[in-house]
Amino acid sequence: LQFNRNFFEVHYNLGLLSLELGEYRAAEAALRTYLNARPEHSRNGAAWRALALAQHHQQQVAAAENSLAVALKLDPRDAEAWNTLGLVRLQ
Repeated sequence: LQFNRNFFEVHYNLGLLSLELGEYRAAEAALRTYLNARPEHSRNGAAWRALALAQHHQQQVAAAENSLAVALKLDPRDAEAWNTLGLVRLQ
């Protein structure tokens, strides 16, 4: 990122790493940057799921549900998205 801010796949990987490290605000920011960078990125259901998890860990229930709605619209058979939606709604 330091050399090329337009290498957006790095933002996706940074978001996933931040999520694993429990840095949920950083994960959300990186994943939003990735999802908003190019139209084809907005069709990445895994990125929407990861964003929802970051939002969920920050008690952003409505935002997490909205992100999961996008993921499920992209792939209604996405078991991980359905599972995450269940976890979000339990909160």
